[in-house]
Amino acid sequence: MPKIDVTALTEAQATLLMPLWARAQESHHPAALLHDEKAVSMVADLDFPFHRFEAESVRAVDYCLRASVFDRLVAEYLVDHPDAMIVELGVGLDTRSDRICNGRADWIGLDLPEVIRLRNQFIPDRDRRRTIGKSLLDPDWFDEVRQHCGDNVLFTLEGVLYFFDETEIRTLFTQMADHFPRCGVVFDAQSPWFLMVSNLRHPLPDSKLRFSLANVRRVERWDSRFHLKQYVGFGDSPYYDDGMSRLSLFRRWGRRLFPPSRHLFKIVHVGW
Repeated sequence: MPKIDVTALTEAQATLLMPLWARAQESHHPAALLHDEKAVSMVADLDFPFHRFEAESVRAVDYCLRASVFDRLVAEYLVDHPDAMIVELGVGLDTRSDRICNGRADWIGLDLPEVIRLRNQFIPDRDRRRTIGKSLLDPDWFDEVRQHCGDNVLFTLEGVLYFFDETEIRTLFTQMADHFPRCGVVFDAQSPWFLMVSNLRHPLPDSKLRFSLANVRRVERWDSRFHLKQYVGFGDSPYYDDGMSRLSLFRRWGRRLFPPSRHLFKIVHVGW
């Protein structure tokens, strides 16, 4: 059976293949942080030189640590709001709706049309899970999501905001607050210094990262409605407990001996 061609994806869009590859790699590890057999099958079916990620020393465990923290934060939200709507912005080929589905929540995945077409070949829409093929910056998607959801909506942006300017992100968050009051968003960010290092190591040179966040409290200054609900820094317990032993001694001891290293990478829940 011929493999599925992905040459239509730009290099920026092809970054969605890195966390996919990482989850597939992790699924074979004896102490896997997560198991994703669907990722394994997708990697096998896509015509892409995944070996370049390993050749460029892309750390699969880092992507899976991030995914596991997102999984836990979303699962915690669903404990308090079991009938909520989870809206994954820049969903790519993510499988969170399978990994932590509680059978009651609804899921919407939004991404560019060509990405959604690729996604639907592997992860078709079904009851309680649908996709929207639009740009994140296209305001039309707000009304499309609004017609499907109730009062409890959690947005997620995993590995997405790096490709946007802060002004674009600030406008996006403000528009989300306008259309979905009393909701919130979970997203990840790096410190300016760590972003620079990430760009030096990035295996897709045409998709440089742009957005960084030194102090998470800065987001609260974007809009008077915004407030920090939760902040998970690098190495924070209990979110990293299962994965820290998988990291290098330098990174583990660096986190322990230099507490400010917690702020190099953060996953943030902002409410409004």
